[in-house]
Amino acid sequence: MSIKDWIPLFQSALWPICVIAVVCVFRNQLQRILTEISDRIKSGDTLEASPKGLKLSRNGPEIDDSQDTNVSATENPPEELLDEEIRRAHAPTHLSIAYSATRAPDLDKHRYKYFRLRFWIESNDAAVLNRVESVTYFLHPTFRNPVRTVKSNNSQFTLKTVAWGEFNLKAIVRFADQRAPVELEKYIAFEPATL
Repeated sequence: MSIKDWIPLFQSALWPICVIAVVCVFRNQLQRILTEISDRIKSGDTLEASPKGLKLSRNGPEIDDSQDTNVSATENPPEELLDEEIRRAHAPTHLSIAYSATRAPDLDKHRYKYFRLRFWIESNDAAVLNRVESVTYFLHPTFRNPVRTVKSNNSQFTLKTVAWGEFNLKAIVRFADQRAPVELEKYIAFEPATL
């Protein structure tokens, strides 16, 4: 047998040997990754395989606000429409997002600590708040129905949900008198000092 006869064997064995070597060198890190994936799947998260790769989605419990007739899941608006509304929006200083966060240990899953959240719109000018027609809240994309519209002024356009992580909340306030919508933004934190 000549060396030319051995080349296909070396080529065929090279990739398995490389894979085995990488697994041996990084076995602790790979074990942690697999354990984390397994724990998240057991906690209800979904693992999707597609031609683009694997996607591990977070699925956490949420307060069922579907019975509140003033809150509706909103289809994600086209990016160009949202961009146009944001460009036109200039928040007056007398409108703001307020929120409360209360620990909800009964909803905790594995290492995730959940909080019950309540968001509403505040104003130091009651006339401005009375002209508000609806508020569309843009939650973090990991929420089910991350875009939600509230149309009840009686509750100061309150939205209730639960979350386990801090995030940046945006809201677009639309007025009944056809004036330009206003964009509001607030970082939602759960630290005791901010509650």
